[in-house]
Amino acid sequence: LILDGTQSIGAYPFNNKTIQADVIICAGYKWLMGPYSIGVAYYNERFDQGVPIEDNWINRLHSENFAGLTQYQEAYQPKAARYTVGESSNFILIPMFSAALEQVLAWNPTTIQDYCKSLVDDFIPAIRDKGYFVESEPWRASHLFGLYLGSGMHMSSLKERLLQAGIFVSYRGEAIRISPHVYNSRSDMQELVDQL
Repeated sequence: LILDGTQSIGAYPFNNKTIQADVIICAGYKWLMGPYSIGVAYYNERFDQGVPIEDNWINRLHSENFAGLTQYQEAYQPKAARYTVGESSNFILIPMFSAALEQVLAWNPTTIQDYCKSLVDDFIPAIRDKGYFVESEPWRASHLFGLYLGSGMHMSSLKERLLQAGIFVSYRGEAIRISPHVYNSRSDMQELVDQL
């Protein structure tokens, strides 16, 4: 089982002891609140001897020994280190990402999800009453969900109205993607509902 946790891990509770994924990959810039160009991955023991898709000097055995870099090894670093991207010694992105992960852990994904749920639960009935479709709670998260326009609604006019009101959402085909987080407030949600 290989999971892309980019859209949820960091803002939604996740326990791999329950899921038992073999591989989990997350971009750092979404709910892990890190910068672009960095991410994290978990590989279980089934992948300890795997062949990475990227061959670079840093994922080779003993590459941490800079004095011996000209003595390239055929073998890869042990376990998941073999999958390390080239130039992973990034002295700018790694400290930024580390600080972001510490903040996510301090806030706790369960607390983040609970806060987002407290923001959206009272407003979703009003959004539905206006003719939009929102998936029912067992099938959606509170930090990221879609609104689908009802009949007679026009995406272009709605986009313009939201833009004029300073409301920033994403558009994916015929859906509007809403992604509240801890920086949002009930007044933000009320403004969105009013503009819808």
